[in-house]
This record gives sequence, C-alpha cells and structure tokens, in this order.
Amino acid sequence: MESGIGIGRASVIISASVGMVVSAIAATTAAKSRTTATRYAEEGLEVARLTRDRNVWTTFDTTYVNGNVWHVGTSNSLVTSPDTGIISVYAREIRFPNASYPLASNDRVQADVQVKWANKGKNEVVARGRHFAQWA
Repeated sequence: MESGIGIGRASVIISASVGMVVSAIAATTAAKSRTTATRYAEEGLEVARLTRDRNVWTTFDTTYVNGNVWHVGTSNSLVTSPDTGIISVYAREIRFPNASYPLASNDRVQADVQVKWANKGKNEVVARGRHFAQWA
C-alpha cells in the first residue's frame, strides 16, 4: 500500500514538472516570436525614414501618403508587392496617413507599421509608429 502511495505521489510530481516545462517552452517561443516581430516593425520604420530622407518632401508626400499599403522590398525600398527578406509567418504593412494640422498643409506624416502573425491559432500584432515632419 505504501508503495502505491509513493508511486502516486511520484506521478503527480512528475506530471506537474512536465507541465511546467511545457508552459515554459511555450512562453519562450511566444516571446521569441514577439521579439522577431518587433525587430521587423522597427526595420519597417527605418526603411520608411530612409525613404523620406531619399526624396524631397513633395515627392515623398505625393508618392507614399496615398492610402496604399507598403512593404519592404530589395535595397530597402518601399514597394506594394509582398515583403522580401522576412520570415513567411510574418506579414508587415506600412502606411503613411497624413498627420498635418490643418490637413491641407501636408507638412506632417504618421508612419504606421504593423507586423502580424499567428501563434497557436491566435492572431498577434506588433505596431509601431513615428511622426515625420517636412524639413528643408
């Protein structure tokens, strides 16, 4: 009888330990995915800033602040086709809404980046944003 109780206790302890290990692995995987998505979002903001810096303001404003969804292409350029150089489970979208006040002044743009992915059937998203202002 005592051996049966001992085996029962050991089974409970082993089951609890295995459950904790599985939970820890799942949490680590989720954290790694979120970190990767955050890096992709920050990279998207850097490409957006680089695009703004490569163009005079009026060209940037008329070309990119138009409601399109942009992605990062080769040579750190913004394209409307899907991203290149990103792991396929992630989807990155870059938008440039006009953040000017008054709106007609067209002197301020919000760069919004979203990176989406699925984690165990649950949709996840990391969003980052920055304001760009017209500069000389």
